Amino acid sequence: MTLNTVSHPVQLRELLFPAFHFERLPDVQSPFKFPDLAIKAQHRLELDNRQATLLLTLKGEPKAEEKNYPLSFTVSVVAFFESPDFPDVNQALDEFIHSASALNVVWPYVRNFLSTMNAHLGLPGYHIPLVISWENLEVIADENKSDEKAIDEVIESNT
Repeated sequence: MTLNTVSHPVQLRELLFPAFHFERLPDVQSPFKFPDLAIKAQHRLELDNRQATLLLTLKGEPKAEEKNYPLSFTVSVVAFFESPDFPDVNQALDEFIHSASALNVVWPYVRNFLSTMNAHLGLPGYHIPLVISWENLEVIADENKSDEKAIDEVIESNT
């Protein structure tokens, strides 16, 4: 029996969690509520090097007027993707980083990190979705120079 597999030429090279902050909020009583998860994605292409970078910033912060929220957190995740050289490499990288594919590759690592850190720190369990609807995600275009700077600043200041 022959098994046919399909793989994408763009692959995850490295994943960094350069900045994170978890905080147990004081004076919280049961029943707990949990803050909504806000996710911002920024990305850039380096076609000369056949690389793409994805920066995810996740925040779970209750609004000031809300009560009974046991925790607050912020996490930055940087994913580096690369591809071997082939005739349509630039198009493949562009389509990959501008689609949900890069986000779907990174999400299981992010979800695991958030769950593990909460458990290790003794914070209340936070339900992290198994699957994310990326349609509602705030995606920042890579043509924006401030986003290029934001990615570099996160990498340089925390590595």
